[in-house]
Amino acid sequence: MATGSSSGTEEALARREALLRLSPTPVSAKLRHLSALVGLDIPADRLRTPLTSRERAALRPAPYQLHAENSVRLLTEGRTPYEAILRGVTDFHTTLLGSPEEIADDMQELFEAGACDGFVILPDVISDGLPAFTDRVIPVLQRRGLFHHDYEATTLRGHFGAPHQYGRATAPEPTTAPEPSRN
Repeated sequence: MATGSSSGTEEALARREALLRLSPTPVSAKLRHLSALVGLDIPADRLRTPLTSRERAALRPAPYQLHAENSVRLLTEGRTPYEAILRGVTDFHTTLLGSPEEIADDMQELFEAGACDGFVILPDVISDGLPAFTDRVIPVLQRRGLFHHDYEATTLRGHFGAPHQYGRATAPEPTTAPEPSRN
């Protein structure tokens, strides 16, 4: 998940483009997947060109496909197929990128639509992705009342409601089984 400041979308797209170059899945395969998601054969030479108004009108989200509606929305808004691919529509996991407010908007929309009951955060950059998310996106979600401000306990054990010495003093003593008779 990529975050940034006012130019967050451009920064995030640059990161996604760098990751796309490292992907084992070629862009041509991702374009075929995108074509299937939107019900329109998009030729490779149109990868970086927005669809025509006639093509946009012909878009139909594939039924039962996780990213189909988002793919249609992005292309209808005038994004190029390449920009839609950079936004993760052909990836298995939902990819959110943009400014902290844009990411919070997407998370809120998914949550309020009942599409999820929580999120697993996979930062796009190990060195700074998670701190960027916690420092920039979490405060936006907190202001909207979508993320808590405090914890009831101070440890993970406390959050689970587990006893202090869980697994040690509370474990039953092992018993020895009687030896079988040798008759």
